Amino acid sequence: MHKKKVYCEIVGNGNFKGDKIKVEIVFGENVDEAVKPHVDKAKTVKFSTMVDALNYMAKQGWRLEQTYAIPETAGMNRGCVFHYVLSIKVAE
Repeated sequence: MHKKKVYCEIVGNGNFKGDKIKVEIVFGENVDEAVKPHVDKAKTVKFSTMVDALNYMAKQGWRLEQTYAIPETAGMNRGCVFHYVLSIKVAE
């Protein structure tokens, strides 16, 4: 059985301290059938921190590929948008 790597992204909006963030998992618009069981599970879970989301996804078999943060340049409470790119190998 041949496996392919697919990706998702955890996106968190919050402040530089890392508390009070909004966490979302982005799977893209064209979700492969083999990935749908992983997508459906994650849609019903709420996370209070990026690490909570990362730990949850690791338990589902996802692996961390890359992280980066983009500082917000406007507003009184400037923070960051945190991005964690993850992958999983699924059957084709």
